[in-house]
Amino acid sequence: TDTWEVLVSAPTARDHFTLAAAGEGLVAVAGRAGGLEVFTPETDRWDGAQWTAGALIPTPRGGGMAALDDEGLLHVVGGEGNVNVPDGVFGAHEVYDPVADTWMVLDPMMAPRHGTGAAWLEGAMYVPGGASVLRLGAVDTHDRWVP
Repeated sequence: TDTWEVLVSAPTARDHFTLAAAGEGLVAVAGRAGGLEVFTPETDRWDGAQWTAGALIPTPRGGGMAALDDEGLLHVVGGEGNVNVPDGVFGAHEVYDPVADTWMVLDPMMAPRHGTGAAWLEGAMYVPGGASVLRLGAVDTHDRWVP
């Protein structure tokens, strides 16, 4: 119909967050909430009619990447805002189960980065490019992760 419809706002105001389709809905994870250095751990789930709060992600961050695997689990990797390392980038790899509403922590990425995308294809997750330094540092790295 070439028209827009206003739906219910998500419960967590944020930008630079990770969003993925999961099942019949969406999952919004982490992101910046109130400035460049303030991150939320919130996981919000949209089922097509309403938003509900999900379990908090273990590593709040912005600019992470996500891919839904063949089992319906959401892999969230990388991101920026890591105050514990000089480059400010996370290598974190955390997996969300939208049915159980739980997170699990896996081994981190080999090449931490942020600001790109991720895709699941034929049993593996692919993460091309991105940046290796907070707010900059584009790289030509391409990772393939197989469970």
